[in-house]
Amino acid sequence: MKKRNKLKKKKRIVGKNNISDIFCEYAHDYITLGSNLEETKNYLNFACVAWNLSLYPEHDMKKKLKIVVNEYERLNPSTINAEHLKHDIEKLIEKKIKTHPSINRLITKISIEENESNYYISTESTEFQLADNK
Repeated sequence: MKKRNKLKKKKRIVGKNNISDIFCEYAHDYITLGSNLEETKNYLNFACVAWNLSLYPEHDMKKKLKIVVNEYERLNPSTINAEHLKHDIEKLIEKKIKTHPSINRLITKISIEENESNYYISTESTEFQLADNK
């Protein structure tokens, strides 16, 4: 079997349904920072976190982002600084709010498949509703 150099050309990111298409357009530049499938999955997951955080009111969003960053640091103690991750997520949140403010869908499942030239993203989502904490 012939081994191919996967780093020769960046793969395209392609959605498999309507929300997937929108999500791919929103996160494409970030997701394609990955140089292999594993790295691409990591970028995809953080882009998904940012998308979902963007649905919360600003004060809740900031609290939840802090929790995500703290948990990332806890689980990755060798990471020098999680501030880069925080910055990336904040930029993705801003982009989601700016480009798709009316889309109020919480991504509940996201997956990625790879073939020779593309990554295919598939999402499941549900209408987002804040819990009533009265």
